[in-house]
Amino acid sequence: MNQCLGSSTSCANIAERLNRQLRDCKSDEIRPINSATFSVAMNGTKARLYISWKHNDIDYYMRRVKSFLPQDPGHYIEFGKYVRNIIDWGKDKRLNEIRASLDKLLEEGRKRTSEAAKSRQPPSGSSATSSKKHKPSSST
Repeated sequence: MNQCLGSSTSCANIAERLNRQLRDCKSDEIRPINSATFSVAMNGTKARLYISWKHNDIDYYMRRVKSFLPQDPGHYIEFGKYVRNIIDWGKDKRLNEIRASLDKLLEEGRKRTSEAAKSRQPPSGSSATSSKKHKPSSST
């Protein structure tokens, strides 16, 4: 269980770090991503499915979704359905949200870089000529 909590917390932290960067963009088009993560703790007789999320800057929450007895055929099938649904969500909706967020961050970063480059003063005419290097003459 402690390993589940540690791993889930790490994943939630990564999502929250992305959310902080998204908030710094100050764009109306950008939406924070869901920081929820799923984990499974298993021993020889039981599989427990958990969901974890970061509630605010300090608090993390972890709740047990459901427990399964893998040796029971019905539980085994139900557990597989839960896991497949989570994987499908992660590969589809969640992944698309993350991709869109990263694309927006990249776009915002390029805009800032372009604006910073445009706001720089071009070198003055006298300093541009004085910075040229001359080849030494090769007379012997």
